[in-house]
Amino acid sequence: MTTTSTTMLPARAAARLSGKVAVVTGAGQGVGRGIALALAESGAAVVPLAEPMPLDEYSDAAFRTAREAIRSLTRAAACERGPDGIRALAVAPHAHSPGLDRWMRHNPEEGEQFIAGIPAGRVGDPVADIGRPVAWLCTAEASYLTGVTIPLDGGQSRWG
Repeated sequence: MTTTSTTMLPARAAARLSGKVAVVTGAGQGVGRGIALALAESGAAVVPLAEPMPLDEYSDAAFRTAREAIRSLTRAAACERGPDGIRALAVAPHAHSPGLDRWMRHNPEEGEQFIAGIPAGRVGDPVADIGRPVAWLCTAEASYLTGVTIPLDGGQSRWG
């Protein structure tokens, strides 16, 4: 079951990214779509890039290698570009997506066990739990935060 928050942000929050441009990969569905929607409702001009590729086309080793490369690039970019006022952040999101929702429909018992293992007790909402925190990360309020990967996963990253 896909859940997407439809509650809009207050007018003050809707203007905080006015004049900013965000390029969002994977904006066609799931978490990428949630991030694009939240950035747009915060006033950013969003350039959505969407070319969904099924995860099963990649090996687990390739996926893990790419994930760690992104974390390393984020740290390096923060160090190299920080003096220019450029921040680099990555998020490690976990939220409803078409693939997860399909898997949970076809594997209801495993899905219940999966949710029971999430400390927050639920799967995240792409807009409310991922997109809006990402929109906040793009504001001046988060200007001291750089060079890190932020888990937006309901506590799942506790396993490392």
